[in-house]
Amino acid sequence: MFTPRSMAKHARLKVYWIILANPPDNFVHQRGIGVTALGKADAIDLVREHVDGAGSPEYELVVCEVLDFQELDQNHVVPNMGNHLRRGVWYPDLYWT
Repeated sequence: MFTPRSMAKHARLKVYWIILANPPDNFVHQRGIGVTALGKADAIDLVREHVDGAGSPEYELVVCEVLDFQELDQNHVVPNMGNHLRRGVWYPDLYWT
């Protein structure tokens, strides 16, 4: 299984966990947002474009690189995340069908 760190050796993609510093009360992604991107700026662009409620520039996004999936919520985030091996938002899984 690929870890975020080993994946970076095979591609230029990095795995990030993003939270809103001061989210509105009705923001549905209070746990955070998982993104695989080319860099921090790309991760922010993906979140602002694809995650409802995070697009407003008035909300500060805090971006942290994920070095180990053990850092994430093992009971909710990990079992419900999408494909982290490609560029895009993987939590919440926006690409389910």
